[in-house]
Amino acid sequence: MPLKNQLCLIALFSLPFSLFSQALKPAFTRQDQFLPFSVPGSKATYPLSINDSNTITGSYLDQSGGVHGFVRDTVGTITTFDVPGSVLTEPASINSAGGITGCMRCRTD
Repeated sequence: MPLKNQLCLIALFSLPFSLFSQALKPAFTRQDQFLPFSVPGSKATYPLSINDSNTITGSYLDQSGGVHGFVRDTVGTITTFDVPGSVLTEPASINSAGGITGCMRCRTD
């Protein structure tokens, strides 16, 4: 099939999808904001996931290089946590119910 015909076919194929996606857009537009924050006393903060309620989870490095988890709620309160018995806690995802998943490393002693 000649290139010109292929391009026409692609345009016709994608047209209904672009019209459909425009119909699904909300009547209002949301203004996204960039709000810098860090876990108090940390060397580095790594936010990794945000849910529909704007609750954020991720990890941070403490002053001695330890890796811990945090949750920042919608009003800005930061709660830090560690998986019991672990030497490293790295939350990676938070769902709409506030459930957090991630990884941890256990002590080997």
